[in-house]
Amino acid sequence: MNTANLIRWGALATLASGALWIAGGLLHLASPQDPPGALGYYLNYLGTSVLSAAYLGVLGGLAGLHACQVNN
Repeated sequence: MNTANLIRWGALATLASGALWIAGGLLHLASPQDPPGALGYYLNYLGTSVLSAAYLGVLGGLAGLHACQVNN
């Protein structure tokens, strides 16, 4: 993969990660504790998956930043 493409994909991953961090924070504010029943079960997995995707976006951003630094 070309380094310019890796830098662009890293920037896109960072932008998506920021949006996912905001969505995860809003989800946590909406339901700080697990509600009883099936809804709490699904909200717990939704929050976990959103935050996991946000962490992966941060890693993609770091890879793009690394590609930018190595190029110089």
